[in-house]
Amino acid sequence: MNWVKLPQNGIVRGLYATPEPAEFLTTPFSQLPFEIDGIPGDRHSGVSRQSGSREKKLYPKGTLIRNNRQWSALSVEELEGIATRMGIEKMLPEWAGANVLIQGVEKLTQIPSLSLLKFFHREVPGPVLVVYGENKPCHHPHAAAEKALQKELEVPFSKAAAHCRGLVGWVEKPGTAYVGDSVEVWIPDSA
Repeated sequence: MNWVKLPQNGIVRGLYATPEPAEFLTTPFSQLPFEIDGIPGDRHSGVSRQSGSREKKLYPKGTLIRNNRQWSALSVEELEGIATRMGIEKMLPEWAGANVLIQGVEKLTQIPSLSLLKFFHREVPGPVLVVYGENKPCHHPHAAAEKALQKELEVPFSKAAAHCRGLVGWVEKPGTAYVGDSVEVWIPDSA
């Protein structure tokens, strides 16, 4: 397969991981290791995982499958749009369980499957993440936002985040990412 680099680079504005595997909310870090099996200790870490509601048409719940959801990424721009549609001042990436917050990549969620996110720290190559696909909205971020803001929200997160919830994927090349890193986006060449 061949890839084509998109003209714009993104900038890492935040890195997050869950403090405990059972947690949904993520905690910010200034740097984060990405290993072949994901982010150490994060709830989505592992080469394999048990199937859940997203795969219910394919497998019985709890079937061991390949983990194609080792990380999730959101865009600053799409997150701002979600907050606006929800009628709140801001939607924090931690509330959405994100691992990476990227600024400057137009329509991040629409990046095609098998694209590569290549991280660079001061021009030194870092991790490379493979995009599995769009991260479908769930109810957890809505509950987290309501708890943090201490009020009921009229517009559900799942509705406000439709087709702009970011991406999920797996780690292709391990390395450490840092807040401030540049991110190149390489999409599969359709030619």
